[in-house]
Amino acid sequence: MERTGFRVLYMVPILYLVSLYACPILLGFLPQGQSEEAGSAALTVMAIPFILAVANIAAAVVGYQSESRAFLLNSAVLLKYGLVPFFVMGGALAAGFALSTFIPVPFMIFVGSPTAIFLSVVGWVLMAAGSAYSLAYLVATQRDGIRSTASVVVNALLQFVFVTDVIDTMVLTWRVGRWRGLTIVVAIVISIIAISLMVGAGWVFSTIASSVAAAAA
Repeated sequence: MERTGFRVLYMVPILYLVSLYACPILLGFLPQGQSEEAGSAALTVMAIPFILAVANIAAAVVGYQSESRAFLLNSAVLLKYGLVPFFVMGGALAAGFALSTFIPVPFMIFVGSPTAIFLSVVGWVLMAAGSAYSLAYLVATQRDGIRSTASVVVNALLQFVFVTDVIDTMVLTWRVGRWRGLTIVVAIVISIIAISLMVGAGWVFSTIASSVAAAAA
């Protein structure tokens, strides 16, 4: 029987969501410099989201064993939808560093690409941790005879790819008739962001191409 209402276990994904947005802000308030204290404080702040990421995985396992599918899907929606702005900003930052490689300044070759790769890897790890509830939900639907093994495998793979993880969560949510209004809003927002990014990317590429052509001339 599906259990409804608030669960204390919801605090884990909520804290994870808050930590990812709060971490960059807290880093901005920390003392700047090369001192050991500043470095230690920065590492402590940056460690919090990763600690909560592990707690997230544990909460998903506990939720699978003791909670309803509603809890797992609600937690998946909370993280996947709630982190859309975070990953948009992170993706734009990584793309910016990647594009900076094409700037005709020698040292940018050794800074832009490595930084973009580092940000992408960190982002993927954070995304994968946020997929724990989606995966637990998928396995629960298979356990309850709602979904086939093949379907679970396909959906699980989509949960480990940027953008498709959100789209897959939208589909899962829509099929059970939950959070449809919110899903529509998120779909519209993502569409606007995608169009804006394509226009922005076109402008950046044309600007870089013009700069390179001018430098070559």
